[in-house]
Amino acid sequence: GRDKEQDIVLPGDKVSRRHLRIERGLGNVYRVIDLGSKNGSFLGNYRLLNNVSEIWEKTDTIRIGNYWIRIEAAEDPDEKTALLKAREARQQSEFDTDGGSAAAPPPPPPPPPPAELEKIGVSVNGSVLRVVPGSSTTLPIEIINRSDLVDHFKVEVVGLPANWVTQPSDPLYLLPSKRDTTSVTFHP
Repeated sequence: GRDKEQDIVLPGDKVSRRHLRIERGLGNVYRVIDLGSKNGSFLGNYRLLNNVSEIWEKTDTIRIGNYWIRIEAAEDPDEKTALLKAREARQQSEFDTDGGSAAAPPPPPPPPPPAELEKIGVSVNGSVLRVVPGSSTTLPIEIINRSDLVDHFKVEVVGLPANWVTQPSDPLYLLPSKRDTTSVTFHP
């Protein structure tokens, strides 16, 4: 926004004091939320609804007044070095000790799920969650609407005492091919 207290100050007469919030979620997924600005915010050609979170794809540009914002990945020199070393190690391991033929090809990927199961995607980090009694931990959950229709998704935890879990009270409203993140907090 244009207020000097904002993290990113955009001075301009078409920018509200508190215009837009940018959030970074799991796996560097970015979400944008128009904070009820007077002139609106645009994600590509789509005007954002007030106070509704939308996924900001790296290929999309945001327009706020006369400003255009996009995501550009920064290069990490340490990551680049690690990738080069991993590639060299992989190339070396493809040959046997005699320098002979390549190793057996990797197994084929599993078959895709039936079409009726592809309308929703759910992603969590890890398959095991450990919580020490008396403490709490939050599990972020990413929901993907893979259908061609707007849909509502509600996350519920089943099989645990209700006082051990704080779950989202509001469903996620997702446009086709969009994703959003919610969370469940465990506190036994």
